[in-house]
This record gives sequence, structure tokens and C-alpha cells, in this order.
Amino acid sequence: MGETTILHVAVVDEFANPATSFEGRVELAAESGEAEFEKTVRLSAGRGWGEVTFTPKSAGLIRFKAWESRRSLEGRSNPVEVFENRPEQSLYWGDIHSQLNSALRTLLVIPRMPTNTHAEFRVLTSML
Repeated sequence: MGETTILHVAVVDEFANPATSFEGRVELAAESGEAEFEKTVRLSAGRGWGEVTFTPKSAGLIRFKAWESRRSLEGRSNPVEVFENRPEQSLYWGDIHSQLNSALRTLLVIPRMPTNTHAEFRVLTSML
């Protein structure tokens, strides 16, 4: 709680590859939980994703939603569990084959993990 981290927002094609031709602003909101964050993220052509920072304000689960109205894109994040104090050990989970729910095929909201390449994007979408 109170520790700033990165929120990645990605636009992907029907095969879950980065939609590198996408360029525009994506609106963000906290669907549940409390956090401070920028309410929009700008995605530049050639990349397929962008990022903003967020700071959780209370313990519990945070889930973000994102949308881009002009193209009718929308998506939501996996839940992010926030603790009052950092636990001694962390439990990580992921989709190791990047088999994303079809509802997330167009717009993903992904907490953490900086990326720079297509291979890193695959790791990002695997949540590992």
C-alpha cells in the first residue's frame, strides 16, 4: 500500500499480438479498489502498449478498466492484491501460454513489468 508501481495498457489483435498500428488515448478507471493514477494513457504507433504509474491507497483488491470509445475497445485488468505491509513472500500467477480471455483480445490492462520488445511483450501478457 502506498508503493508506486507501473500499469501497462496494451492493444492487441485477434491473435494477441501487439496492435502496433494503434495510436491514440485510452481512458482508465478503477473498477474496484482505491488508487491514484493518470486517467488516460497515450499509445504511440509502432509499439502497441503504453504505461502509467499507480499508487494503491488502501489494502484489498484493485481492478482497472480501460476503454477507447472511438473504436469501441474495452478491457479490464486482472485483480491486483494490495497489502498494508509487503509480505515476506509473494505468490505469482500467470497465463504461461498467453491464452487470454477473448474479452481481452482487443484491450488489456496489465500491472507491472516494463517491456521493450515483442518477446518481452509475450512475457508481459503471460503475467509472469
